[in-house]
Amino acid sequence: TFLYRPQFFADSRCRKTFFGFGSDDVLQKAYQRKCYKKLSMPNQAIFSISDGLGLTAIKNIVKCSRRVGRNELFTMMIQNLKWEKFMLLVCMAKKIYAERIFCLFYKKFINFANCDKKNIQKKMYEKFENVLQSINWQIDPITLYRPIEYALRSGGKRLRPSLVGIACEMFNGDYKNTENAAIAIEIFHNFTLLHDDMMDDSPTRRNMETVHKKWNSNTAILSGDAMLIKSYEFLSKIPQKYWTDVFPLFTKTALQVCEGQRFDMDFETMDDVTIEQYFEMIRLKTAVLLACSLKIGAILADAPQKECDLLYDFGIALGIAFQLKDDYLDTFGDSDMLGKRIGGDILCRKKTFLLLSALTIADEDIQKLIKIIINSKIDTDEEKICQISEIYINLSIPSICEQEIGKYYKKAKYYLKNISLPEKNKENLGNLVEKLQIRQK
Repeated sequence: TFLYRPQFFADSRCRKTFFGFGSDDVLQKAYQRKCYKKLSMPNQAIFSISDGLGLTAIKNIVKCSRRVGRNELFTMMIQNLKWEKFMLLVCMAKKIYAERIFCLFYKKFINFANCDKKNIQKKMYEKFENVLQSINWQIDPITLYRPIEYALRSGGKRLRPSLVGIACEMFNGDYKNTENAAIAIEIFHNFTLLHDDMMDDSPTRRNMETVHKKWNSNTAILSGDAMLIKSYEFLSKIPQKYWTDVFPLFTKTALQVCEGQRFDMDFETMDDVTIEQYFEMIRLKTAVLLACSLKIGAILADAPQKECDLLYDFGIALGIAFQLKDDYLDTFGDSDMLGKRIGGDILCRKKTFLLLSALTIADEDIQKLIKIIINSKIDTDEEKICQISEIYINLSIPSICEQEIGKYYKKAKYYLKNISLPEKNKENLGNLVEKLQIRQK
């Protein structure tokens, strides 16, 4: 009966060995003969605890299901299993594979992975959300402030303000001291999204129309500018004794985010971008704001300088892993879960880790093909996304990207381990890292 307890799934100690789906021949032939709907999981798919077979077979499942709707074949196969056997397999699987596979291919497991009522990020989210939603934006001119309210109330992970609170409580600080700083960081973050969406001409964010689509570009520019100013207004409400440490950090971070965005835009028209340049770009565009959030939280708890710096380094590694996962999900994620169209980076010709890795690994002919597809004015958007995704899969780019994500999460854990605090104090931040590793949105 313990198999039915959600906390059993959430407990990482219960996943011991890796399992794989096979055999590859069955999957390939099933697709070639267009008889994938007749697959019977118990009879025609072989379960194995072989690492090699598992990884290869999973890759082929993605390949086979590519043209019939991503994940459709896998879901059909899973649905042929009895629930008891399905749960047993999950509990047998090594944590890193079980969470990635099932959170990616079977949405039901998202609920299991997030069922822990003591989830620190959930607590921080709820605390912060109550404060954020209490802000009154019904002021004149309403045409300036209504888009701000719309952007802030459209949801989101609230990761950055949560990090401020987690870092503060980690050093036994008072969460109340962080509220205005957390609001400032969230408003600033959403300001960057308002302008990013307009630059990329993105139609949706979080399953809602973007501000420039719902209103117009001029509104998005002006309301975004107002959000930047409001972020400083809220930051000025923290105790004055912290101003000399917090304001220079926040200002430097804000400018670095703009620098990162400029690099990102410049890279779209450059043919010689290196992977090293890409990592510097995402450090500026994404990682520094996460690091800033953590360091401000620590400063507001009067943490020692050395610990603040270690937490900042932790945030940089976490932010790079976070952006790498964003790159991955933009091509191989679920549009319903992400709340936006899949393949936007491909259509915008963004120099993501996936694209740069493909151009590095591929032979000359494939490199030329990638460039032809990306710059094509004949192919439809869907054709471009499908063709580039297929090249990525053939080059094992998803696997390479996941390895790189894992490397930076490992770095983050290293910095966290070196912070001179009892393990109990660091547990909540460590748990958050585990959650972010399996996120699918």
